[in-house]
Amino acid sequence: MKLAFAKFAGLASGGVEKYLQTIAIIMKNAGHDVDYYYTNAAPITTTSWVHPDNDEKRKKLMEENDINLIYVNVHHRENNTWVGDDFFEKFNEDDYDFLITAGNGEPEYPYVNLKNIKIIHTVHGWHPFDQDNIVKSVLISEWQSEKWIANGGNKDKLEIIPGVVLVPEKQESTVRKELNIPEEDFVYGLHQRNDEGITSLVSLQAFSMIDRPDVHFILLGGSNRHRQYASTLQNKNIHFLEHTSNVDRLHDFLGSLDVYAHARIDGEVCSACITEAMYHGTPVVTHPGLNMGHLEQIKDGGKMCSSVNEYYEEMLKLKDDKEYYNDKSMKIIERYESVYKFESVRDKLLTMLNLL
Repeated sequence: MKLAFAKFAGLASGGVEKYLQTIAIIMKNAGHDVDYYYTNAAPITTTSWVHPDNDEKRKKLMEENDINLIYVNVHHRENNTWVGDDFFEKFNEDDYDFLITAGNGEPEYPYVNLKNIKIIHTVHGWHPFDQDNIVKSVLISEWQSEKWIANGGNKDKLEIIPGVVLVPEKQESTVRKELNIPEEDFVYGLHQRNDEGITSLVSLQAFSMIDRPDVHFILLGGSNRHRQYASTLQNKNIHFLEHTSNVDRLHDFLGSLDVYAHARIDGEVCSACITEAMYHGTPVVTHPGLNMGHLEQIKDGGKMCSSVNEYYEEMLKLKDDKEYYNDKSMKIIERYESVYKFESVRDKLLTMLNLL
């Protein structure tokens, strides 16, 4: 088949963009022809939010997988409309069997202007937009799909397939040695992009209550708020690493952790970050947010804590109770293998496409 992908700033390293990039790689490896249309991260005039820019490492990954990248220039964006773009100078819907795109489910340019091409719309929010040529709305969690249907989503087009996350072969981590952390010490951590809008301090606040020399917290990436808060603690066992979109470096970091201390103020629909931690058998501690898909995701392999104090108690229990820790680790591995493993999700995507 001849497939097109299209996404605003579609080579960024955000979760939605990485999701779409990974599907493009899957389809290419399955023998389909793939064109991937991506724009610049043009200014959005109707909000103060700034979309993450395209990432050279993600571009290199796509090129290494022989994805045909097609750049679209956009002058600016107004809500979900690209203004001053050249998309339709480069794109002809008659050239493709399907267009695959990603968004929060709202009406969005350019597919609102397309009437003939079959569209597979991967939805990462719960807005229920539909049109005749959308043949599948792919949602990534049961929790999300319930909200989407309640909002008017067309359940006849619904397909629930968890977020697909490409993982490398496991290697021995070098991060503890890099940070001079003894192998026998206990390490909590998380990774997150630099975005004040999603920053939650809950995990750092809970960690600050553990006053022990043999415990550490590593944050890969994160925002200035994380660093400002950490500076008030004067805790030498809080370590920061530079954000990266390099998959090997990311998993080098994850391999150094004993517990994934997740914290995001808006919660998760289906978190790639958590899936990556699950791959390493790392129990997950988290807290509620606007989105609650992460509770479904971790199930018995982690715990959602409703307060900083409860979060602290769970962190401490995972460190001090080896039997409890091993049980959580085993269950998070089982959860990953049964639901979120790359090969399983890949096969669901390919099966869906072959049945359309």
